[in-house]
Amino acid sequence: HVGLLNDHLGRVGRRGRNGISVIRRLLAERDPDEAPTASTLEDLLSRLIRRHGLPRPAPQFSVFDEDGRFVARPDFAYPRAKVAVEAQSYAFHHDRQQWEKDQRRLNGLVALGWRVIYVTARQMRQQPEVVAAQINSTLQASPAPPF
Repeated sequence: HVGLLNDHLGRVGRRGRNGISVIRRLLAERDPDEAPTASTLEDLLSRLIRRHGLPRPAPQFSVFDEDGRFVARPDFAYPRAKVAVEAQSYAFHHDRQQWEKDQRRLNGLVALGWRVIYVTARQMRQQPEVVAAQINSTLQASPAPPF
């Protein structure tokens, strides 16, 4: 399962470890229409998006500000619409410093005019139609005009 492999690579895959870059490349090449996700939660969201016929987002899309500084890398992004979809997990937000870092990162996206949708595993499993409808309606809505 790609999500499990990526979870494991996230824990042990570091620069200098033999074979890690090869494994990442092979996972990316296994299906040209589906780049590997960073976690099983993102894998679940990717399947939900495909199953509901939504446009395919860019996974792990890097967003930069006007000066070329890195701002954020949302789980999934629709860059032309400036819509980010974040798969949220309580497990990764138990550390206050990490939580605050995430808030700064997401505020940076909003400051650049991005709309961010937060989705939990429970929502994806129990209300997949609601999640899909929310993504779809956000993509269809015109972005708010700048002030």
